[in-house]
Amino acid sequence: MASRKLTDLSLPMQLLAVKFVDRCHEAGLDIVIICTHRPAAEQQAAYDAGMSNCKPGQSAHNQVDLMLKPAAEAFDVGVIRNGKYVGRGDDSDYLAAGKIGEELGLLWAGRWKGKLKETAHFERNGWKHG
Repeated sequence: MASRKLTDLSLPMQLLAVKFVDRCHEAGLDIVIICTHRPAAEQQAAYDAGMSNCKPGQSAHNQVDLMLKPAAEAFDVGVIRNGKYVGRGDDSDYLAAGKIGEELGLLWAGRWKGKLKETAHFERNGWKHG
């Protein structure tokens, strides 16, 4: 099962994730981190289902450090409104969160084209896919 723990992000991403969530909350957005590190088997399943163009080890979600501990370079978020999860898409809160992420220097997958566009996904800008 995918992790939601900030400690499963690389240190630079942990710092960015905290800033991102804080800025979203300051803007009145109820944002939660719903995925940080994704195990290789889950990544393979996503790849096989056509939901990702990355095989295990190539995704920013399933990176590990030299000690083989999770060190993801990406996180996914969820919007909560009136106590309920708002699905992904072009919802105005996801668009506002995307702008905040970009202001912090994150790469926002809401700008991607085609089926891989994902308004809930943020990764460290400059990270190179494997």
